[in-house]
Amino acid sequence: MFERRQYEAVARVVGEYLGHATHEDLITRFITLFKIDNPRFDSEKFIKAVNNVKVTPRVIKVRKEEEEGRN
Repeated sequence: MFERRQYEAVARVVGEYLGHATHEDLITRFITLFKIDNPRFDSEKFIKAVNNVKVTPRVIKVRKEEEEGRN
């Protein structure tokens, strides 16, 4: 289970790269982060898992609801 420092590191990666990097750059940065935390981290399994993720309209809906709640 992640500790606060891992969540902060993930947030940094996303904040630094989202909108400014390619998909591959972002995945590579996450792999680097995870390997620093765990030298046995399997980057090939991670890449396969990322490639199997399906983005659904629900993700967009949740974001819209969050924005509406802020207004």
